[in-house]
Amino acid sequence: MRARSLALTASLLLVASGSAVVATSPPATAAGLQLVPCATGAPRPCVAGLTLNGAAAPASYSVSGVATVVGGSQTVLMSIDKEGADNGGADLGAAARADTFSVTLDMGSWSPSIVAGKARDVDVVRQRTGSGYLVTVTGKPVLLAGQCDQSTEPWRCPEADVVVKDPAYFNNVQWDALWSVQIDDAGFISDPAKRKALYGLDYFHNFAASSLPPEVQFSGPDDTASLVIDVANRRYLDDLTTLVVGHAEMTIPNSFLRVGYGIPDPSTITGGSLSVTGTGSGASVSVTQDAGSDATQVVIDGVTFPDVMVPDGTLRQRPGTASMKVLKVQRGVIKPTRTRVTSTTRLAPGKGRVRAAKAKARGARVTGYQARCSAGGSTVSGRSRTRTVVVTGLLAGRAYDCRVQALSKAGAAGYGAAKRLAGRP
Repeated sequence: MRARSLALTASLLLVASGSAVVATSPPATAAGLQLVPCATGAPRPCVAGLTLNGAAAPASYSVSGVATVVGGSQTVLMSIDKEGADNGGADLGAAARADTFSVTLDMGSWSPSIVAGKARDVDVVRQRTGSGYLVTVTGKPVLLAGQCDQSTEPWRCPEADVVVKDPAYFNNVQWDALWSVQIDDAGFISDPAKRKALYGLDYFHNFAASSLPPEVQFSGPDDTASLVIDVANRRYLDDLTTLVVGHAEMTIPNSFLRVGYGIPDPSTITGGSLSVTGTGSGASVSVTQDAGSDATQVVIDGVTFPDVMVPDGTLRQRPGTASMKVLKVQRGVIKPTRTRVTSTTRLAPGKGRVRAAKAKARGARVTGYQARCSAGGSTVSGRSRTRTVVVTGLLAGRAYDCRVQALSKAGAAGYGAAKRLAGRP
């Protein structure tokens, strides 16, 4: 089976490290600028506000992070910290997973094209100002377990008690509540049209490692399209018995689906036209449309990670080092579904009427219907914007077998079952 990918020329790998999300991209080309409150008169990007459950956050909470230029991209990395908390202040404690935190950044001229990180139930608001952009990220912290080695394929994520040759490489701990965000201007994408189309992409999850933006693959004779995301995590929490259960939520601009994914009318995508593979038993996916932002919302729940046997190289080996897996959110063929003929009527010796059942759109809105009627070597056809199609040029007195197909911007669906058209009115 042939397969081809939509090349974006580069990608970010989102991993958990220390108190913030970091991008495993080329080395920085400019020194990082520490994030501080805008009230201090600091240059942009800077922190314009921090709230906890809708009110000003207590002084014990703060935003830490850095604004830097990485591999041609302007990137902000930040997390919410708490005085006296574990893991550098970033572990806000299990009870904090019920809290809602909100951070507003004055980005200056830096574009907040992609907003991603470790949180859930997230709302991202971008605002254009006279001098640039404001972006507000609101959401709840997540439970995050472990760290992954992305230096080889597949990525490997050791369990908490696995001794590795270089334990300093892994920040292999558990955050009971982590809230961290990465904001990127998508400068790592060289194609201007694709880069512009990505503005508004949001992606939040509790995976130790994940790729971004989603890759688009087409395979098979009908170019079945799949949205592909690489993810990795160790299998268990620190207790080594409780499974890590992955959650991801993504807002995909429909502009990206049009330009990069080849779906002419993303507003017709529904949950029934998507499936997720590679997520373990019990995983689910839901898809909705946000008409206000012209975007597709994808939520994936119930992701678990496999056991594989990997020697630790020093003391022992343990089944339980989870490898990278691929989440494949698959779109069926973009063309509409097949339809059937519901009735036929001979209107005149050379004229007939064919009515069809309604076809379902699968990414491309139905623009009309085409009927084809055949009798021996004689075939005539007709088109209509409605499900009632009139065909002319019939041979008098001859019965025909008529089929109908739905039409769309992505092409015509296949013809459905035939129905007999009488030879005489």
